[in-house]
Amino acid sequence: MRPPPSLTVGKLTIRLAGRPAAEGEILAQLVVRGLAEGETMSGGARPSRMHVTVAATPDTQTDDLADRIVASILRELQRNG
Repeated sequence: MRPPPSLTVGKLTIRLAGRPAAEGEILAQLVVRGLAEGETMSGGARPSRMHVTVAATPDTQTDDLADRIVASILRELQRNG
């Protein structure tokens, strides 16, 4: 039995205009946790670099924004896998 595919995030950059840096740190932690808990994809090549853009309004909650970012990343991985 072969092990499930893994995802390594070497660097995560989040540009979060108009919000405190502490919220950006929380958002990054939520995104990493969401990726760790997200569905893995089967094999395939992984991009060495990825860029996703997620729209948000000033009243978008941090956890909702994290969910959107994770979903965008997982979609991009599935496209490239």
